[in-house]
Amino acid sequence: MDLSVIVAVYNHDKVIRRCVESLLGQKQTALSVEILLIDDGSTDESAGICDSYSEQYDWIHTFHKKNGGCVDSRRYGIARAKGNYIAFVDGDDYVESDYLKNIERALLNPADYYIFNNKKTFFLQDGLYVEKNFLRSGYLPLEIAAEWVLLSKASAVWDKLFSRQFIEKNNISIGENISQGEDMYINSKILMHRPKIYAQNTSSYVHIANSPTSIFVMSAKISHLEDLYIMYKTGKELIDQLELSDRKSEFEIHILGEFVKNIGLMVQGGERTAEIRAFFLSHSDLSFIHCVRPKTLKGKIFAFIMKSESYQLARVIAGVIHTKMYYRRLDKKVSDRTVLHAKVIS
Repeated sequence: MDLSVIVAVYNHDKVIRRCVESLLGQKQTALSVEILLIDDGSTDESAGICDSYSEQYDWIHTFHKKNGGCVDSRRYGIARAKGNYIAFVDGDDYVESDYLKNIERALLNPADYYIFNNKKTFFLQDGLYVEKNFLRSGYLPLEIAAEWVLLSKASAVWDKLFSRQFIEKNNISIGENISQGEDMYINSKILMHRPKIYAQNTSSYVHIANSPTSIFVMSAKISHLEDLYIMYKTGKELIDQLELSDRKSEFEIHILGEFVKNIGLMVQGGERTAEIRAFFLSHSDLSFIHCVRPKTLKGKIFAFIMKSESYQLARVIAGVIHTKMYYRRLDKKVSDRTVLHAKVIS
């Protein structure tokens, strides 16, 4: 088996058909492929939809498990995958018809870890743009890949391809169950073992930003701060192991922003500020958030919020960031920039 595509499914009955049908509608390749649909204890019609695909196609396998979160679903899928390589597709995203063709093309360049471009859209709009237009084809230094993951330039798992043999040979453990920052966590765990990395400038994956089924959109709880703490510790471990001390400050500023955005959503959802303060008091190794010195205006505002514990201001910021107007403006801004970039390189 060449490739296992692991699809994490949780309450995706409105969109999972689009996802699976996009995988079924691929241009012909020589790859032998299996699709693993991991139903993470869905309470809607997702389980039945997944079962119907398994009944129709012998290379689609559905697994039902108790709800454990996205990392748990991916770990569950990895343990059952038979392919030499593993790809991840989120149940609320989809792929274009040359997705497998581009993977086949990438595999002509032996590596343990592959990074691809992807397309992106907000709120299921028709307009798509290439998100990582900085990506160029070729083998990539480990330090660059680590920087992209640490600073969320390319921290997802669905724009990657992983060697199953590399994961098993290095006994890579994906232990914690987290729902916020889980992709950076998984990638960091793998990068710590120094894989051979190949990047390919092809864009076949379509990421639906701010999907209505996204965990981040649906809720933000105090447990998300614990998730971000794990994310911080894992990133710091990656920095230490790869001796990337020159990236430490940027990473800390990035984590600061993640805390502010989550706190804003938590306060917006009714979480008590006393519990948020108690969390930071109980995690003394997060004291760096009071010492960082961002250079951008946004970063300085975020730093002020954390230093002064002005969590209501974080709520205002979250209210602005997570609106359709904001994302549509961002969509147009990035789309225009991508068109300009394409003209320059042509």
